[in-house]
Amino acid sequence: MKIFSPRDLSYPITVIELLKKRDDEVPRSEKLFNYSYDTRVTEGDKWGGEKTVMKKFRQTFDASTEGKITRWFIKPGTVIDRSGIPCWRLRSHAHTRPSSAASASTAAET
Repeated sequence: MKIFSPRDLSYPITVIELLKKRDDEVPRSEKLFNYSYDTRVTEGDKWGGEKTVMKKFRQTFDASTEGKITRWFIKPGTVIDRSGIPCWRLRSHAHTRPSSAASASTAAET
């Protein structure tokens, strides 16, 4: 299944580093990639004044589901400017058949 960029990020984001490789097994909540984004923040000074400045923040994107990464659609330097952009393809464990060895061990345990 294709996994798309979600709605709840501060776009645009820039991919810094992929933390997983193609064919890696990924448990839910595992860190997938690092990204950065810019946003306006209000800073105070020692005299009580305030000013609005742009700041760059770095975040980690975590997997929302488990499975095996079969393809990345992003790479370091990719700018994702909105939600709904394909990021990677994942083969979900729910869609895979157990191997015959796994079936045999399960049958032996029951």
